[in-house]
Amino acid sequence: MTIRVMLADDHCMVREALRGHLDAQLDIEVIGEAGTGPDTLTAIDLITPDVLVLDIGLPVINGIEVARQVTRKHPSVRILALSGFADRVYIEGMLKVGASGYVVKSAGADELIYAIRAVAVGHNFFSSEAAKVLGQRIKVYIKETSPEADGPAARTPQTPPEAKAEQTNNPGRPSNHIR
Repeated sequence: MTIRVMLADDHCMVREALRGHLDAQLDIEVIGEAGTGPDTLTAIDLITPDVLVLDIGLPVINGIEVARQVTRKHPSVRILALSGFADRVYIEGMLKVGASGYVVKSAGADELIYAIRAVAVGHNFFSSEAAKVLGQRIKVYIKETSPEADGPAARTPQTPPEAKAEQTNNPGRPSNHIR
Protein backbone atom coordinates (compact mmCIF):
# COMPACT_ATOMS: atom_id res chain seq x y z
CA MET A 1 0.00 0.00 0.00
CA THR A 2 1.37 3.40 -0.94
CA ILE A 3 0.74 6.22 1.53
CA ARG A 4 -0.30 9.38 -0.30
CA VAL A 5 1.16 12.42 1.51
CA MET A 6 0.67 16.15 1.16
CA LEU A 7 3.20 18.60 2.61
CA ALA A 8 2.07 21.98 3.95
CA ASP A 9 4.82 24.27 5.20
CA ASP A 10 5.48 27.93 4.52
CA HIS A 11 9.20 27.32 3.90
CA CYS A 12 9.91 26.02 0.40
CA MET A 13 13.29 24.66 1.50
CA VAL A 14 11.63 22.59 4.23
CA ARG A 15 9.11 21.14 1.77
CA GLU A 16 11.87 20.31 -0.70
CA ALA A 17 13.98 18.60 1.97
CA LEU A 18 10.99 16.62 3.25
CA ARG A 19 10.02 15.62 -0.28
CA GLY A 20 13.56 14.35 -0.88
CA HIS A 21 13.43 12.09 2.18
CA LEU A 22 9.88 10.91 1.51
CA ASP A 23 10.40 10.24 -2.20
CA ALA A 24 13.19 7.82 -1.25
CA GLN A 25 10.61 5.62 0.51
CA LEU A 26 8.97 2.90 -1.57
CA ASP A 27 5.70 3.07 0.37
CA ILE A 28 5.27 6.88 0.47
CA GLU A 29 4.30 9.17 -2.39
CA VAL A 30 4.23 12.96 -2.05
CA ILE A 31 1.19 13.99 -4.10
CA GLY A 32 1.07 17.69 -3.29
CA GLU A 33 2.55 20.68 -1.52
CA ALA A 34 1.29 24.02 -0.25
CA GLY A 35 2.84 27.04 1.44
CA THR A 36 -0.22 28.79 2.91
CA GLY A 37 -3.37 27.80 4.74
CA PRO A 38 -5.73 28.66 1.86
CA ASP A 39 -3.53 26.82 -0.66
CA THR A 40 -3.54 23.78 1.61
CA LEU A 41 -7.34 23.75 1.85
CA THR A 42 -7.72 24.14 -1.92
CA ALA A 43 -5.25 21.33 -2.62
CA ILE A 44 -6.88 18.98 -0.09
CA ASP A 45 -10.20 19.37 -1.91
CA LEU A 46 -8.51 18.34 -5.17
CA ILE A 47 -6.17 15.53 -4.15
CA THR A 48 -7.34 14.14 -0.76
CA PRO A 49 -4.15 12.57 0.62
CA ASP A 50 -3.97 9.80 3.20
CA VAL A 51 -1.73 11.94 5.42
CA LEU A 52 -1.36 15.72 5.59
CA VAL A 53 1.96 16.79 7.11
CA LEU A 54 0.91 20.20 8.39
CA ASP A 55 3.06 23.02 9.73
CA ILE A 56 1.33 24.97 12.47
CA GLY A 57 2.84 28.29 11.42
CA LEU A 58 1.22 28.62 8.00
CA PRO A 59 0.48 32.17 6.86
CA VAL A 60 -3.04 33.56 6.27
CA ILE A 61 -4.78 30.60 7.97
CA ASN A 62 -2.69 28.86 10.63
CA GLY A 63 -2.21 25.11 10.83
CA ILE A 64 -4.63 24.62 13.72
CA GLU A 65 -7.48 26.22 11.76
CA VAL A 66 -6.51 24.31 8.62
CA ALA A 67 -6.58 21.06 10.64
CA ARG A 68 -10.03 21.96 12.02
CA GLN A 69 -11.41 22.53 8.52
CA VAL A 70 -9.76 19.46 7.00
CA THR A 71 -11.04 17.24 9.83
CA ARG A 72 -14.61 18.46 9.29
CA LYS A 73 -14.58 18.25 5.49
CA HIS A 74 -12.27 15.27 4.94
CA PRO A 75 -12.39 13.05 8.06
CA SER A 76 -10.43 10.27 6.35
CA VAL A 77 -7.32 12.49 6.02
CA ARG A 78 -4.91 11.84 8.88
CA ILE A 79 -3.19 14.99 10.08
CA LEU A 80 0.38 14.95 11.30
CA ALA A 81 1.36 18.28 12.83
CA LEU A 82 4.85 19.54 12.12
CA SER A 83 6.20 22.40 14.18
CA GLY A 84 9.35 24.07 15.36
CA PHE A 85 7.76 24.31 18.82
CA ALA A 86 7.31 21.62 21.44
CA ASP A 87 4.78 23.82 23.23
CA ARG A 88 1.86 22.37 25.17
CA VAL A 89 -0.59 24.95 23.77
CA TYR A 90 0.25 24.05 20.17
CA ILE A 91 0.26 20.30 20.80
CA GLU A 92 -3.08 20.38 22.62
CA GLY A 93 -4.50 22.75 20.01
CA MET A 94 -3.70 20.33 17.20
CA LEU A 95 -5.03 17.35 19.14
CA LYS A 96 -8.29 19.16 19.92
CA VAL A 97 -8.98 19.70 16.21
CA GLY A 98 -8.23 16.13 15.21
CA ALA A 99 -4.51 15.73 14.53
CA SER A 100 -3.25 12.16 14.88
CA GLY A 101 0.29 13.13 15.73
CA TYR A 102 2.79 15.87 16.38
CA VAL A 103 6.41 15.96 15.24
CA VAL A 104 8.85 18.69 16.25
CA LYS A 105 11.08 19.87 13.39
CA SER A 106 14.19 19.07 15.41
CA ALA A 107 13.33 15.36 15.03
CA GLY A 108 15.15 13.44 12.34
CA ALA A 109 13.73 12.41 8.99
CA ASP A 110 13.48 8.79 10.17
CA GLU A 111 11.16 9.84 12.98
CA LEU A 112 8.93 11.78 10.57
CA ILE A 113 8.79 8.81 8.19
CA TYR A 114 7.87 6.50 11.06
CA ALA A 115 5.20 9.00 12.18
CA ILE A 116 3.67 9.15 8.69
CA ARG A 117 3.45 5.37 8.56
CA ALA A 118 1.93 5.20 12.04
CA VAL A 119 -0.79 7.80 11.50
CA ALA A 120 -1.59 6.39 8.04
CA VAL A 121 -2.78 3.16 9.69
CA GLY A 122 -4.73 4.91 12.43
CA HIS A 123 -2.19 5.19 15.23
CA ASN A 124 -1.18 8.32 17.09
CA PHE A 125 2.44 9.44 17.07
CA PHE A 126 4.34 12.06 19.03
CA SER A 127 8.01 12.84 18.55
CA SER A 128 10.11 12.47 21.68
CA GLU A 129 10.00 16.21 22.48
CA ALA A 130 6.22 16.36 22.07
CA ALA A 131 5.79 13.17 24.11
CA LYS A 132 7.86 14.72 26.92
CA VAL A 133 5.57 17.78 27.00
CA LEU A 134 2.46 15.58 27.01
CA GLY A 135 3.93 13.39 29.75
CA GLN A 136 4.52 16.45 31.94
CA ARG A 137 0.95 17.62 31.29
CA ILE A 138 -0.42 14.21 32.25
CA LYS A 139 1.54 14.30 35.51
CA VAL A 140 0.09 17.73 36.33
CA TYR A 141 -3.42 16.52 35.45
CA ILE A 142 -3.08 13.44 37.65
CA LYS A 143 -1.77 15.52 40.55
CA GLU A 144 -4.57 18.09 40.16
CA THR A 145 -7.33 15.51 39.95
CA SER A 146 -6.08 13.02 42.52
CA PRO A 147 -7.87 12.90 45.85
CA GLU A 148 -6.09 13.93 49.03
CA ALA A 149 -3.77 11.27 50.42
CA ASP A 150 -5.72 10.95 53.68
CA GLY A 151 -9.25 11.37 52.30
CA PRO A 152 -11.71 8.50 51.82
CA ALA A 153 -11.32 8.54 48.03
CA ALA A 154 -7.59 7.96 48.36
CA ARG A 155 -8.03 4.42 49.67
CA THR A 156 -7.19 1.47 47.50
CA PRO A 157 -10.05 0.75 45.08
CA GLN A 158 -12.39 -1.94 46.28
CA THR A 159 -13.36 -5.12 44.56
CA PRO A 160 -17.12 -5.49 43.84
CA PRO A 161 -17.69 -7.77 46.88
CA GLU A 162 -15.85 -5.32 49.16
CA ALA A 163 -17.91 -2.42 47.86
CA LYS A 164 -21.17 -4.33 48.39
CA ALA A 165 -20.15 -5.28 51.92
CA GLU A 166 -19.28 -1.65 52.74
CA GLN A 167 -22.60 -0.39 51.36
CA THR A 168 -24.45 -3.02 53.41
CA ASN A 169 -22.57 -2.09 56.58
CA ASN A 170 -22.60 1.69 55.95
CA PRO A 171 -25.80 2.64 54.14
CA GLY A 172 -25.78 6.14 52.63
CA ARG A 173 -22.01 6.37 52.55
CA PRO A 174 -20.41 6.25 49.07
CA SER A 175 -18.09 3.37 48.40
CA ASN A 176 -14.71 3.63 46.73
CA HIS A 177 -15.55 1.03 44.10
CA ILE A 178 -14.19 1.43 40.60
CA ARG A 179 -16.31 -0.32 37.99
